[in-house]
Amino acid sequence: MKQNKTDGNIATIIVTLLVGGLMVFGIIFLKTSVSETSAHHSAMVDSLLTIAIPDTAAPIDILPQQPETISVALPDTIGKDKRPAAAAGYEDGYRSGCEDRINRTPQAGYDESSTFPTPQERQAYAEAYRRGYEHGIKGKAQAPA
Repeated sequence: MKQNKTDGNIATIIVTLLVGGLMVFGIIFLKTSVSETSAHHSAMVDSLLTIAIPDTAAPIDILPQQPETISVALPDTIGKDKRPAAAAGYEDGYRSGCEDRINRTPQAGYDESSTFPTPQERQAYAEAYRRGYEHGIKGKAQAPA
């Protein structure tokens, strides 16, 4: 015996109505199961009510004057590189070479000047900077100084 097409449609409609009814019942049940007098809800309301609100209505002359603080580096630490001159030159050159390679701007960040105190250290820095820059611009792995 052949089933009518309407029997399949009726079954689909019934299943759809049952699923929809269960969803509505589930939503209503979940909404009412968490009542407003539950411990979680009252703790949440209490925490919302205890938020501090600043008093901005006080006149400025009543408020205590705070001295302005300025943080300044110690004068003996400004400009001093704690790395050895050759290592610092190589690392700085390599970093500049990599940046110029990535940006496709050769020699844009090239600067081999340094603040080392002696001419020998400045010379060592410049030579190592050239080597590091060459490795960085060519994309070679960083070698130890």
